[in-house]
Amino acid sequence: MGRRLAGETMNRFFSFVFVSCLLLQMVGCSEKVLNANQNRIAEKVENIDLSNSKVFLYSVQPHGPAQNGDTFFHERSVLGLVEITSAREKAKLMSAFVKGIRKSDGHVGRCFNPRHGIRIVAGTTTNDFVICFECHWVLTFGFKVDNPVQGVWDPPGEVFPINESPSEVFNEFLDEYHIKKADE
Repeated sequence: MGRRLAGETMNRFFSFVFVSCLLLQMVGCSEKVLNANQNRIAEKVENIDLSNSKVFLYSVQPHGPAQNGDTFFHERSVLGLVEITSAREKAKLMSAFVKGIRKSDGHVGRCFNPRHGIRIVAGTTTNDFVICFECHWVLTFGFKVDNPVQGVWDPPGEVFPINESPSEVFNEFLDEYHIKKADE
């Protein structure tokens, strides 16, 4: 009886170890897929030609009813916006944005309370990014992700994750240009 119990315990132990290893491998595999996807998206953003583009940084109201006469950026009331005109400032803004895309670990919230947006107009092409650093989501219009995140909610555009690191640079620009920011 003692040997049988010991054998069953060993079988359960090895089954547990096997399943645990399998799960860890799957998590590692999905992390590699996420990293590859984030890097691909970041590269697409980096490949947008900023030299002849107009770049706008928006401060938007994350929620609440829109008021008549408000200016909107994809259904969000605009608190203010600034055109980023210098090549150095465009590079700083977009570098922070790309860094946040690459550094995302894929964890996102079940909300969408964006306070920032970027619009890049290059000729007849417009790429809009509505950004929620609280929830770690970017909602895009015009910019094709090719492999967007699915099943979280039914957004009107494509979405991908970002981490909160760019918010500091974005807020520096808003402060520098005296643009009102949404309450936290």
